[in-house]
Amino acid sequence: MNLNQIARGVAILHEAQPKAAEMKKAAQGFEQMFTKKLLETMRASVKHVSLGQSSGSEIYDDMINQTLSERLSKTGAFGISRMMEKTFSKSVIAQTERDIMLSDDPAKAWLQGRIQKTK
Repeated sequence: MNLNQIARGVAILHEAQPKAAEMKKAAQGFEQMFTKKLLETMRASVKHVSLGQSSGSEIYDDMINQTLSERLSKTGAFGISRMMEKTFSKSVIAQTERDIMLSDDPAKAWLQGRIQKTK
């Protein structure tokens, strides 16, 4: 492995970092929504024990589901967000590499070997 390959890899990872952070946030959000829906479905399948059948009890139940789903998704207990990150991280890096290759930035182009370094 030569220095150009190392520099190229560093440039790609540096450019992919913000996209990876966005992807992680989206994956955690998906896990949170999935967990909330799972809790709602589980709650609907058992005999309803709550503060009654008023609209206030529905709001209270929704708040409980929301809080539980947020906490469960932050722990990564189900592993959904990790699986999504692992699956999509390769795509993010590949897309970043394509973006760099199509870039008009001379420094990035040099890292890709499209412009030879002058002596």
